[in-house]
Amino acid sequence: MKRKQFKSAVATAFGRHKTKGGSSSSAGKSSRKGDTFRKARSHDSARSQLLLRLNAQKKRLARATEKLDASDKLGHVQVHIEACKIFEAPARDGIEFAEEERLWHLRKIVENSEDHPEASEWRSELVIALLAAGEVKDARMVLQDSDTRSATGLAYSAALLAFIDAHKSVTETREDVDASGDTAASKEQSSDSDESSADVVALLQRDDSLSKSLRTAIGVNPYVADILSTLGTFTAITAPQQIDGARNIDRGVEYAGSVEEALAYIADAGMMWADRPGMEDWVAHGISQHGTKTSSCDPRSSFAKPRYKKLFVDNVAQAKKLRSGKSISTDPEE
Repeated sequence: MKRKQFKSAVATAFGRHKTKGGSSSSAGKSSRKGDTFRKARSHDSARSQLLLRLNAQKKRLARATEKLDASDKLGHVQVHIEACKIFEAPARDGIEFAEEERLWHLRKIVENSEDHPEASEWRSELVIALLAAGEVKDARMVLQDSDTRSATGLAYSAALLAFIDAHKSVTETREDVDASGDTAASKEQSSDSDESSADVVALLQRDDSLSKSLRTAIGVNPYVADILSTLGTFTAITAPQQIDGARNIDRGVEYAGSVEEALAYIADAGMMWADRPGMEDWVAHGISQHGTKTSSCDPRSSFAKPRYKKLFVDNVAQAKKLRSGKSISTDPEE
């Protein structure tokens, strides 16, 4: 087959062949199907290429580790830190291979970095990654061996697990009471879900150990709590790209407890707090009990960059107005 004939055949197969009068409707449909096929094939090809590059990096890192003396803990930690940085972006994009590799390297960092100045931060990263992977038991074990006051991720992960446990206990207790009580009364109570939810929140607010875990977290970084207290509306009006940059800024001494750290935590772990009935009210109550009005206080101006400071103050205020039922703009790009 001549080259010109071959190109014509390919064009016909993918719906790009035109008649003298222009493209037919069937040709148009074939063209759209062809475009979809090519996009899918291109996506699969790009994904395959990415996996090949990541696997090559895995082998390179393994060779680098093999060259190190077994007693060189610091050297091993540096290789694992490099690995975490390599696999971080694709892991966030949902590449399972990258997620598994990053989690494995985080475990190794924590195992070998007890005396490392950033040990708490790496423990924090590990706990968040474990919770995201559904490995709750392992996350609890890391938290048990950690000072939760030493890092925002540790403090809020501990508070999250405490909330989940307490919420489960309270709702199970209520279900047992309803099951053993008067059927008519039980039906009447369950007919008003909002009232039932409010009752659960009230019980959670009276849980001293649960309140303590939240108070600890607020003490470490109050700005995270302010976002969590209105998380649903905050994420609805805040475009992901607006806070992604907070993950990548230089983390100096003043980073701990800052607005940037709060935004980075929400970007990494906010999804684990989302859609939990009563959570926002519980956090809001904790803020009021703690005596810290974070949205009205001045975020650490010595560290907070103007764009993140403005984003935090404006979007938290806007989210609270939305949550209270007031009608305002919800354009995340504004």
